[in-house]
Amino acid sequence: MINIFIGIIILVTAPLFVTAGGAHPDVTQAQQAFEQGDYARAISLYESIITAYGATAAGYYNLGNCYYRNRQPGHAIVSYERALRLSPRDGDIRYNLDFVREQLKQPDRPLSEIITGAITSYATINELSVATSFLFIIMSCALAAFMLSRRRFLILAGAGLVVLTAGSAAWLGLTIRNRQLTSWGVVISGPADVRNGPGMENSVGFTLPEGRKIIVLSEKDEWAAIGLAAEGLKGWVEKKYIDKI
Repeated sequence: MINIFIGIIILVTAPLFVTAGGAHPDVTQAQQAFEQGDYARAISLYESIITAYGATAAGYYNLGNCYYRNRQPGHAIVSYERALRLSPRDGDIRYNLDFVREQLKQPDRPLSEIITGAITSYATINELSVATSFLFIIMSCALAAFMLSRRRFLILAGAGLVVLTAGSAAWLGLTIRNRQLTSWGVVISGPADVRNGPGMENSVGFTLPEGRKIIVLSEKDEWAAIGLAAEGLKGWVEKKYIDKI
């Protein structure tokens, strides 16, 4: 049943993966800067491209590579995370993200976070929305046909489609919760002092290394309240030390 659902996602979202061929001149310049080892210029060019022409998985992936070569692993992780949201099944993006995390010796994530991350990182919200809508329409047609003809195979098909549609809707809801309703961030400069309140007068509760993934709970002026899923710790950190995914 899972394979059937995955096949439906690919079928109804195939047009989403079609991209225009040919490289923009700015992209060519950014690639040349990267090849020449001028990573700072390549970063500037790729950021300008993303700002001017919109976010793409390829753009953030290349930006992440530049940040990594420029010895800015925190920024690299942010870029790879953003790329993965746009292209969740891209093996190159996932490999680079895992590689940087391993180099930074990130602490083990809770099992619940690993499972949730695996479930919600396979498809984009748009893909799941289209698949859920498609399944709902087919389910409605099957049930309507059964009401008219009373054929047994139609009720069996309808029951199967009800299960698929409910599963798809639950998957969509979990993905929305994890990606849109939860504000994830990354420490882009460390070590970052996490204080017991929003101000330098508050004591330091703990520190975070560059590259650590966090949950941004709220913001106040130049401070952000953050939490750690693994340890259950909370505190306040200056915004300049973090970047939202």
